[in-house]
Amino acid sequence: RRIADPLPALKTQSPQLDNLYRRCLGSLAFCRWQRSDFRRQPQWVVGGFICVVTWDFSFSAYALNLIEPQAIRQTLRDVLDIGRMQASYIDIRERRVLAPYLYIQEPFALRELIGAYMTVTGDRSILDDQVAGASMYEWLKRWGGKLNEFATGPGGLVDLGDANELLLELRTDDYDHIVPAVNGLAVEYFRWLAQLARERKDPDAARFAARAEA
Repeated sequence: RRIADPLPALKTQSPQLDNLYRRCLGSLAFCRWQRSDFRRQPQWVVGGFICVVTWDFSFSAYALNLIEPQAIRQTLRDVLDIGRMQASYIDIRERRVLAPYLYIQEPFALRELIGAYMTVTGDRSILDDQVAGASMYEWLKRWGGKLNEFATGPGGLVDLGDANELLLELRTDDYDHIVPAVNGLAVEYFRWLAQLARERKDPDAARFAARAEA
């Protein structure tokens, strides 16, 4: 009930659809842990990996923020504080990186999770949370800079190069370079970043907006 009660009830004329919804709730329940050896209580984890990866969380961003928004807020702080834009796998027992792989989808996952948090709670102070000497908003801007490091393709398209392990689940064998999905997500990210900047009267808003439409 802890999982189901905060979420919309669903009852349709299709037993298959109703059953799918129940199975989705069950999948969410399996991702919530409370154990004495975990750093956070409760601790949300991704599937069988038993760790934190924002890209996996982002697919359930609204559901997670409806269930336990403060736990998700803390998870996002941990991702930035421990991962530092260097790694995407965060351990849930010790304060450390679990595996030294960084996925370029991480800023897109942060956009989805932070945007859902602000929509669900109406609380935009998450952008001012201090993480490793910088605000959450400043970390989002830094991710914009990281994306721009790869903007070497025609017209500023993001080109990830070859076989660098930056891509997760959005690639074909032996090809990275200019991936349409990544570039589409980058446009969304810079548009969102520009909107945040305008709300905060940050003069970088114009630069982010121009980058989105480049």
